Amino acid sequence: MKSFISITENYLSDSEFEKYLNYSKETTEWGNRIPNDNWSGRVIYEPAETNFNYLKGLENKIKSDFELTDKIYPDYLGLVKWEVGDIQHPHADGEEINGTHQFYWRNFGCVLYLNDDYEGGEIYFPNQNIEIKPKPNTLVFFPGTLQYLHGVNAITNGIRYTLTSFWTFDEKFNMNSYV
Repeated sequence: MKSFISITENYLSDSEFEKYLNYSKETTEWGNRIPNDNWSGRVIYEPAETNFNYLKGLENKIKSDFELTDKIYPDYLGLVKWEVGDIQHPHADGEEINGTHQFYWRNFGCVLYLNDDYEGGEIYFPNQNIEIKPKPNTLVFFPGTLQYLHGVNAITNGIRYTLTSFWTFDEKFNMNSYV
């Protein structure tokens, strides 16, 4: 298996991309933020606008780019809203320094960027000395290992929207909607 950060601009067709962008900006499903709960009011799990074809396309892209022969499965799909002050410190999606992780099965993290009319919010990979602010409709994915620690700089103005998924080789963590 290859190991690297994959960045693909113009990942979706214009119409498919616009569907996700408009949904993220127009939906009323966000809910209220709860103090001391980092993700409340910021995530819509398995948003109605996503579909089997989107996930199947991601599966094929990851398998192709990383030259995988094993089947992979999505265990999570969520639309995420990042508002002023939201930040994410460096972390790995499936591995911790001490060897345990609450999501130990996550082999890949995958982010589709929906907009760029915000300030801050760059994704960065400290081990690779990389920091980027992807253009809208850019897909970024990477292994969930400590080698690919990543974080998100604080949003300083505007709202950042992303469609995030995590992928695993372990079928028992497959999303029910993707069976």
